[in-house]
Amino acid sequence: MIVATVGAVFTNETRKQFVQASFYAESFELTEPARTAINDFYQASTRFPSGNSDLGIASPNSIYGSSVKRVFVASEGRVIADFGDYPGEKFLVFKPVFADGQNGSAQGTLGWDCFSDTIEAGVLARLQPSCFFQDAQVWKQQLQQAAAADFVSKELSGQSLVDSKRQPKLESLYAKLNFSADNCHAMRLSTLLTEQGDLEMGHMVAGAPITSHIVKPSCVEVLGNFVKTRSSYVDALAASLYGAISDCDEQQLATMVTNNPRNAPRLIQQNALLTHAVSVGCVAAVKQLARQESERAHGTIGLVDAMTEMPAQHFVRMTATLIELGVDVDQRAADGQSALAEAILREQPVAAVLLLDAGADASASTVNNSFPLIEASKKGYTHLSKRLLTAGADINATDAQGRTALLAAVVSGHTRIVDLLLRAGADRYIRDVNGIDAMTLAQSGDLDKIINLLKVNYASN
Repeated sequence: MIVATVGAVFTNETRKQFVQASFYAESFELTEPARTAINDFYQASTRFPSGNSDLGIASPNSIYGSSVKRVFVASEGRVIADFGDYPGEKFLVFKPVFADGQNGSAQGTLGWDCFSDTIEAGVLARLQPSCFFQDAQVWKQQLQQAAAADFVSKELSGQSLVDSKRQPKLESLYAKLNFSADNCHAMRLSTLLTEQGDLEMGHMVAGAPITSHIVKPSCVEVLGNFVKTRSSYVDALAASLYGAISDCDEQQLATMVTNNPRNAPRLIQQNALLTHAVSVGCVAAVKQLARQESERAHGTIGLVDAMTEMPAQHFVRMTATLIELGVDVDQRAADGQSALAEAILREQPVAAVLLLDAGADASASTVNNSFPLIEASKKGYTHLSKRLLTAGADINATDAQGRTALLAAVVSGHTRIVDLLLRAGADRYIRDVNGIDAMTLAQSGDLDKIINLLKVNYASN
């Protein structure tokens, strides 16, 4: 065992530090087998293990001595010697280091540094070899998670929590695991409760209902299925998801969806989250939610409904994203409106071209018994009108008033579209329900350029 070295002259403070250092020195001996195994593991695989089971050694609570309560192998090959009754009260972290010149290769034996932020710096300096004071909170969290899981598996294995004695059992469990609002990551117990059908989670944590803590991101990330069907939990989860989407926080959204595999998909299935993501223009959230919906076969995304929520500044980008995700570009809304017609109605000709490029039907009627080419001609979208024609739109189709695309272009005074349609073979003799043809409309509006176009084309025929 490596112990503290005692000098010849002490103050009361240094004597106290040496005594405490002797207490913690046991960790060097108890962690040595784990550190040796990590070295062998790294030599063979050029990676570090994560967890006692990955290394093939006993569980954390099974490795202990007179002062060390548990030994845990954390991520990145860290070995934690824990001294407190509650995980993370007092602990040392042993960090593998490479000798000079190794540069992370699997050659040579690893060295080890040790540090802590729960043991006084003066005590750490008295250890031989000495340790140093450094932030270790991330390792504390991993230690507590592992200790909680180990405790639950040992203490509650084969025992049902769904009985008349459930509440005292849970209160005892909370006490032993030192639960608090800031320590909600330790609630790995939630999986066990859910599997046993515990649907009435009104239990108290840190003096308040669990649902009062669930909205904290740190809790949402780790609680998972803690309350399987409790409406207040689902409402809190939904609020957190909405918040992540509003902030367009892709990482937080992904974490909450991953760690809530029962309830998150149910919320996603309702399409409200996706609609919200569309409305705030968060492309990353749209992709993530749509992917989740697709993986679980929850039906198709309503493109037209999504378009009604799209802000103008994100319309083209959102449309492109949904097309990329494989939406049905010809799917119609409940009122019969097509996505192509909706894009034109929303004055988004670029988005309409994207839909045509994706195979949208250029001749599909609109909700008001018109056609995309007629509506595009009304608005003066020359490029879109040309694209509709190349996509097979019926150039002489009529709307409910009997107007063709040519008549619509004339009445709106769009000379370039009139020229385009005439050159493409539009029938200038067709009259609307009032018996008015293109020339009559042009003459009534004193549209000389269009009149000349109609005359030239008349003469050419």
